[in-house]
Amino acid sequence: MLIRKSLIMKLVSFVVMAAVVLSTFNFAGSLTVVHAAGTAPALSTVNPVAISNGNKTVTLTFDQPIALSADAPNVPVLIKRSGMGSFVKSDFLGLSVTGDAPTTKLQISFDTPLTGTDNQIRVQAGTVVNADASQANAVITIGNITLGDVTPPTYLSQVISSDGNKVTLTFDEPIFNNPGQPLDAQLYYNDAPIVLAAENPIVVNGNTIVITLAATFSEGSYDLYLSNVQDQSGNLSVNDNKGLYVPIYNYPHAPILSLDEPITFAGSEYHVIGLQFDQQIANNLASDAALKTAITISTDDGSHYSPLGVNDRVYVDNKKNEPSYLIIYVLPGKQRLGTYKVKVASGALKSLSGVAMASDNITPSFTLDDATLPMLVDATAVNTSDNGIIVTTVTLNFSKVIRDDTGGSLKDWIMLNRSTSNPSYDSLGALDTAELDTTGLKLIITLYNPLKGNQNQIFILGGAFKYDDIFLPGMITNPLSVAPTADTAPPQLKSYAIDNQNHDITFVFDENIINATTDATTLKEAVNLVSGYNIEPDNAHPFAALGTNDTVTISGNKLVIHLASALTELSNYVRIAGSTLKDASGNVVANDIITEEIQPKDFLAPKLINATSDNKLIASKYVYALEMEFDKNLIDNTIDAHGISHLKEKFSYSIDQGNTYLPLGPDDSVVAAGGNIIGVSIHTPLSGWVFFKLDAGAIKDDNGNVLNSSVTLRQLAPVIILSTNLYSNVPSELNFLDNPDWTNKIQKIEVAQVINTPEKEYPILTTLTEADYTITSGKISVKKGIFKNNNDYRITIFSLGYEEQYFESRAIVSTEAYYIAPIVVERTNGITAKVSILNTGTDEKSATVIFQLKKGDTAVSYVPMSLSNFNSGTYTVNFNVLDPGNPDYKVYAYVVSDYSNDPANVGINLSTEKSQLEFELWFLTRY
Repeated sequence: MLIRKSLIMKLVSFVVMAAVVLSTFNFAGSLTVVHAAGTAPALSTVNPVAISNGNKTVTLTFDQPIALSADAPNVPVLIKRSGMGSFVKSDFLGLSVTGDAPTTKLQISFDTPLTGTDNQIRVQAGTVVNADASQANAVITIGNITLGDVTPPTYLSQVISSDGNKVTLTFDEPIFNNPGQPLDAQLYYNDAPIVLAAENPIVVNGNTIVITLAATFSEGSYDLYLSNVQDQSGNLSVNDNKGLYVPIYNYPHAPILSLDEPITFAGSEYHVIGLQFDQQIANNLASDAALKTAITISTDDGSHYSPLGVNDRVYVDNKKNEPSYLIIYVLPGKQRLGTYKVKVASGALKSLSGVAMASDNITPSFTLDDATLPMLVDATAVNTSDNGIIVTTVTLNFSKVIRDDTGGSLKDWIMLNRSTSNPSYDSLGALDTAELDTTGLKLIITLYNPLKGNQNQIFILGGAFKYDDIFLPGMITNPLSVAPTADTAPPQLKSYAIDNQNHDITFVFDENIINATTDATTLKEAVNLVSGYNIEPDNAHPFAALGTNDTVTISGNKLVIHLASALTELSNYVRIAGSTLKDASGNVVANDIITEEIQPKDFLAPKLINATSDNKLIASKYVYALEMEFDKNLIDNTIDAHGISHLKEKFSYSIDQGNTYLPLGPDDSVVAAGGNIIGVSIHTPLSGWVFFKLDAGAIKDDNGNVLNSSVTLRQLAPVIILSTNLYSNVPSELNFLDNPDWTNKIQKIEVAQVINTPEKEYPILTTLTEADYTITSGKISVKKGIFKNNNDYRITIFSLGYEEQYFESRAIVSTEAYYIAPIVVERTNGITAKVSILNTGTDEKSATVIFQLKKGDTAVSYVPMSLSNFNSGTYTVNFNVLDPGNPDYKVYAYVVSDYSNDPANVGINLSTEKSQLEFELWFLTRY
């Protein structure tokens, strides 16, 4: 490069990336430096590197005054961050010479902070020049860069004082009470603010914060929000939009087991036993494994107790302001006979204030049920000719009827392994098909790249099929054999990838391959490589022979290039010369194989992105759907040797601010079906802020980097609206899935009567008083008289911290909500009653149809059918009686707003009976 003495110092803009490979040497203790010789600028031997601006700015000090070179390369600085595979431009923002002239400092700025312990920065040759611009720097590479502290204080524990009016919070480092950003605390009990002491309510002492109340703590849990909790470096501790949230617990007595029979559930793979306690609880032992050993179970009504099984699981399920449970998963989920009891040993559990159980707790007697899901019975594979093309038809037979739940993408949920001795699961091909037959008992898969040999397997991802409303787990076939066919096709390259810390490039073919050259030496000579920054193979960048210590080996259907020195350049291409490879039948790969660009893999684990953003949790009726989005494409890392995914077991959620985590229920599912998103469905009602956690090791990226620590996503549970029942003559009901956090924070309910004109809507607004409505579990009841018949309304509910919720409907007379046709009764097999019901409006309503069987004037039986979206249709019920022909039997049907197994308490009558002619006329005008 020609250096001109008339250079004008200026900052150069950079728009392309470059990478240069350079060996490093030790310099100045732990700092690793390459220092060019001569009179060109080089790093100083005294404090050559400084980090600032939250680890986003690196300042280099040179051994002489410097200036930016007018002939600097387009990309003057490259970086290889911790875990990255190559030097790249990354998020380099720019560089400048800083300080008063003459200056020796070069400042390099990045958009995001440096992290980790293995960052390397490369200053390209010719970036800076000496004072008279006669000499430019050689390449300088620095490593082992010591970073500044950017970690905020971590909350560890709490203790309530013996006098009951102070709580001491302990952190992992000293807290700095910055006068410019003073500490502040807001404390709530059942959402009501608590007054702190008038003098010294907040005191910082080393790594503790002491908060004093004006009164003493009551029994129960509190919500504490702290602002400006920071360390000496100014790192703020934040986990909530109000600052740092810490739940405070004050439970002065030990947990007590309920006398009620435990809650039980029979799943396909396990039984669930739920033991209810009178307060929130915590494990008092050293680990979850220790807690499990403190739980014993009896199958003979308490005469003998045995430890839980190896695969059984135990966890604590705490819900704010609700009963808490100790949940036991008993595996496997087979038929279990006998009468059960569970014993919780003394000292196993404690209150959240640390008071342990002083004696054993034993449940009442209970039994366990049975549940059996469909099983994969067998699978067969047959090769046939389709217009001269060999195709494989694979048939999978199931023990019970199943249904496709993939929304038309079943093929994407199926993977194929062609070698049980060297497994590699691949997606089906573009022409391949997969569908259930009409019976629901067979899955037919057609493969246009036919199977060979006897080591083939089909793997179906969990969640692809359902039985009733239960998602089926993943399943895999036994090895499938197909009869051999004449082989005239050469090996086909399926894929290639870089791995082994960027030392190996592996080529995978559709069948076993053989060296078609004379020996191993000529095989290596037939494989060439070209590497560089942002290049393609051409005359300027020709393919070259492999290095002396590099090797090429063939094993089965794979060819592996092993490079003695790992690839660190961004762009790499491989060429395998034609006539180098063949199969066992002698079919030769005639043409050269030239890869697309191969980039070195990074070594960074998948990272959860947008972890603090909202709208990751959406809801429909009775189900929540969560998306956990990562920065890389993902692979399920929990699939076992049988092809079964255990990803669901690695996912949990917390409804107590992350103190305890719960596993998913039997109907819930977790899917990593490709791309960078984990999809989760949850059927358990949620309320308030919910923490969702994916365990370490659950997933990996397509580079093979495994998630090395658990990740947590915090979301506000959305409100699920079920129905809007507005009446002019009786109280109205707004129905929703119970959400105590939302209802406890309701501030205002606004009613808008909507006047519609051809041009626009005109709302007439009214704000309800607290006397106008009542709130109960899952329902807001609005008193009679608020809504007028045949008028349209929009009800808006404002709740602190939530988006506005809208209920819209037309008000009607309650008995006009549904019309009932005359009941049709058949008496051939018991008494079968059938009734047609018409929803007179367009809105979905919560309602119950009750069938009543009377014998004379005496009620014999009631059969209710309740729905949150009770709509038009025909409803049928059968009464099993011994004398169905008895004319004293009469059947009646009613539609009511509510029913709870008490015929005397049926809520509001919502129906009017019509003659068959009236019903049919109304139906014709309605539809």
